[in-house]
Amino acid sequence: MTRQTWLVVRIVVALMAIFVMGIWVGRMTAPKEVEVVEVVPEKGGDPTERKRGTQADRVSVKVVQRYRAALDLTDAQLEELRPVFIRSGRDMAKYPAKSEGRFKMLLKFHEAIKPSLTEEQKGKLAGILEEFRENAGR
Repeated sequence: MTRQTWLVVRIVVALMAIFVMGIWVGRMTAPKEVEVVEVVPEKGGDPTERKRGTQADRVSVKVVQRYRAALDLTDAQLEELRPVFIRSGRDMAKYPAKSEGRFKMLLKFHEAIKPSLTEEQKGKLAGILEEFRENAGR
């Protein structure tokens, strides 16, 4: 082979190596699919039932779990408020954790669940809102 042929072969091999490295780097840095396993069932069932779902579903589960524990909700209250929890969790998932949008959604959520709560639970609800204000720096 001539000197010019070897030069072309080396250039082609170098370009192929660069191409392969680009594929490797692209695959290593690409966002990974995250499987969310906790979702709130649309109709009935345990709110922590394990299934595939979205980030919004995961937020809904956290909303149910937090408010169920913090307000000591009865099973009847939980069933009555389940659609509000699901809708509010999905709406809140659209906003970053400490954003103004999420705070507004939280206020709407609190107004929606207030009628179903006892006076003691309403006091606890006000405490949750105050805690959120402190954490968000409002």
